[in-house]
Amino acid sequence: AATDWGRELAVDLKDWRAGKIGWPEVDRGILLSGPPGSGKTMFAAALARTCGVHLVLGSLARWQAMGHLGDLLKAMRGAFTEGMKNAPSIVFIDEIDSVGDRTTFSGHNAQYSR
Repeated sequence: AATDWGRELAVDLKDWRAGKIGWPEVDRGILLSGPPGSGKTMFAAALARTCGVHLVLGSLARWQAMGHLGDLLKAMRGAFTEGMKNAPSIVFIDEIDSVGDRTTFSGHNAQYSR
């Protein structure tokens, strides 16, 4: 299913570059799901190569490693800024499920995510 979607995206981007379709007609999102090591990041890299677009790799772990919440947000914003500067591009966010649900946070750091 993801491979078929990726092939369709490559065709859409080619058609968009040729002026055959408008940008709103290009599908711009996919959620890949699977256990660690199942190839989601490799798929994103292969998709970027196939489509001839820039790939930005991001993850909550990478962004959190920068320090406090302000640093995390700056790193996250930087990933999307890099994607926009190199548009069209793929911004791949690994392990997005680790962001969590802010309604269930507890303890003295609960305000960190509210």
